[in-house]
Amino acid sequence: MREAIKAGQPFWTFVEHPGIDSWVANGFLRTASGDVHYFVYDSAPCGRPGCQPKLTLLLCQLPSVKRNGNGNAVGFDCP
Repeated sequence: MREAIKAGQPFWTFVEHPGIDSWVANGFLRTASGDVHYFVYDSAPCGRPGCQPKLTLLLCQLPSVKRNGNGNAVGFDCP
């Protein structure tokens, strides 16, 4: 992600989070025009089968990587 931003290239990256009843992920994407977006995806936001998936997409000026107490990357954020 950092290298693509420096090079001005589009990219996408995400991390999956454990979900009880759905597939959940968040991450970043950079468009060909250079905008960086933070996204959150939930395959079943209503908590049961049959509902439509939800994708939230927000413009992000300061993409960041969340880290745990050991310094390992565990997710993404857009403060």
